[in-house]
Amino acid sequence: PFDKPIEEIKEIIQKKIQWILKKQDEYKWTKPEMKEYSYLPSSTLPYLGKNYEIEIRNLDSIDNIEKVRIDNHKLFFYLDISVKANQDNQSQSISNEIADREIIKNKIKTLYERWLYDQALQNFKEKINEFSKIIEVTPKDLQIKKLKNRWGSLTKNKKIVLNVNLVKAPQTIVDYIIIHELCHLRME
Repeated sequence: PFDKPIEEIKEIIQKKIQWILKKQDEYKWTKPEMKEYSYLPSSTLPYLGKNYEIEIRNLDSIDNIEKVRIDNHKLFFYLDISVKANQDNQSQSISNEIADREIIKNKIKTLYERWLYDQALQNFKEKINEFSKIIEVTPKDLQIKKLKNRWGSLTKNKKIVLNVNLVKAPQTIVDYIIIHELCHLRME
């Protein structure tokens, strides 16, 4: 708290100094684990704190648009998958299989990233509206970006910027980050 006397702050730090040094040392030697996604069927992708298995489906003949749907702990990717005729040459067939696998992987990655952005936009707008009323603040705008080093920020123009990857975290974490950014508006 801002009204806490400096002497009391120093006293608290002094009491906890061994614990602080121990934790600093632990973090210094711990490297965060960055997971690489394979974007292949039967692997998983995160959304709101849960991992969803990837399953590929052929495009619906009705709307004929590649898309992602979430249901029953799975992410269904509706893709245009053209079946190629069998090759006589086995090495050619293996080469085509590897190429097809890369095409599918790239389609899944592209669709997932687009879907994730759409989900983030919907989720973040809803939560900002909900928490803005409670905190009694009004941000000017919301921007979603792929940020490298932060989950969110507030610009001088009162625009909230949130990392698209935040929507991979559990909803409680999303809520926390949004509330944190909205609280900056209260401090102005």
